[in-house]
Amino acid sequence: MKKVLIIAGIVAVAIGVFFFIEDGPENGPEAVKTDKFIVVNPIELSQIASISQFRSCIGHDYSGKNTEGVKETNRSMKHYLAPIPELEQSTGKVIAIAPFDGKISSIEDGENQRGDQVWLSSSSSGSWNFIFFHIDLLPELRKGSEVGSGQLIGYADLEGGANFDFALKKVGFGGQTLDSPFLYMADEVMAEYEAVGVTPENIVILKEQRDANPCNFGVGSGHDEQVFLK
Repeated sequence: MKKVLIIAGIVAVAIGVFFFIEDGPENGPEAVKTDKFIVVNPIELSQIASISQFRSCIGHDYSGKNTEGVKETNRSMKHYLAPIPELEQSTGKVIAIAPFDGKISSIEDGENQRGDQVWLSSSSSGSWNFIFFHIDLLPELRKGSEVGSGQLIGYADLEGGANFDFALKKVGFGGQTLDSPFLYMADEVMAEYEAVGVTPENIVILKEQRDANPCNFGVGSGHDEQVFLK
């Protein structure tokens, strides 16, 4: 009887490990995820000149844990979006769009009072929040407002700034977990980016690469760590 129980236990563990590897995060933080909850492009690509890579040295340190629970530091775990020349320093022109059905879960004052930090959440995104930085929210929207995928929610405030940004973040007792939104985009959304030269491979710097080449944030840092749209 003991032998039967031991064998059954081994089989159960093996099956559990198999499904954990197939469906869990062990495919790595760089792997495109199966939960592709970003179903609409959050920006208008014709308005954008370049997008910084995940873990770039552009801007400032914005780091936390990755999806494997490993803490990362001294890197920018979000994406900066630089507008095309004719939209530089503009307000009320570069659009921000809800990437899924959900609600505005938080609004925080923007750095240096240039727009706000707008958090969007959805039941289909688990505990992930999609965050826009430096956005002037439409006046009829506020914390708790429901939004639909593809809905215009505001405009980038680029007055006095070279770019605006977006990120994907979970917040819990263990700190903040960050990942690239590009890894959670539906195939048709990612196809829009691929058409202008952005792929999951070239928009993400691997953790090991960044660890080997730590950031030294400052003027001009990471200037080559961005993808210029075709």
